[in-house]
Amino acid sequence: EYMGTLISQVATKMAKERNLEQENAAAERGKNLAEALIASTDTDAQRALLKSMCDETKAETGGEPLRASLICFKAVPTIVALAREKPELTAAAAEALAEIAKNERFRDEVGGDAATFAVQVVSAPADTETLRQGLRLVGNLAHFNEANRALMRTAGLSPALGALMAAAPTLAAPIALTLMGALANYVATDDDTLVAETVSLGAENFVFSALCDDDDENDTLAGFA
Repeated sequence: EYMGTLISQVATKMAKERNLEQENAAAERGKNLAEALIASTDTDAQRALLKSMCDETKAETGGEPLRASLICFKAVPTIVALAREKPELTAAAAEALAEIAKNERFRDEVGGDAATFAVQVVSAPADTETLRQGLRLVGNLAHFNEANRALMRTAGLSPALGALMAAAPTLAAPIALTLMGALANYVATDDDTLVAETVSLGAENFVFSALCDDDDENDTLAGFA
């Protein structure tokens, strides 16, 4: 019994040390990615770095420390500035920011320029993929974050979402679904004015339409919204 307990304790200690090593490596990787993006001037290399940020933040163990590291080493303002300089990178930039914004502890710090950028993307998207990634960014920034909702509202998100909801019947299904998720996070607030304003822009009809289609996933999101 004593040996069993001892082995269990050693195994637990080794697992913690292994996780700590992985987290430290992820934090270092975040620093390297941020610094590489800041230094790079080649569009293809920048696109590859943005994709690496997206892919690597999804890792089960290292994802969260990688996000925190990217934020600490100023990746967010760099990504926003890059997308404004090179519109062809807008979709990749929005996707990377949406992944980074999943870090709840630092979500306030992802706001600011990123919130304004998100509204610009969904207000005048270059194509459907850019719109989808912009909506993902809106949803993740708004998730349990009143400060970012306020920033996006000030930047004109409500009328932008209103226009998209009016166009909902012509949107591709994945876009409509992402719009539903962004809307649900955006109006998950104690601000009655914001809820009333968004509903007046067409959310009520949009949600009802989603409940009436044949897609169960739409029904789940519509109920949440």
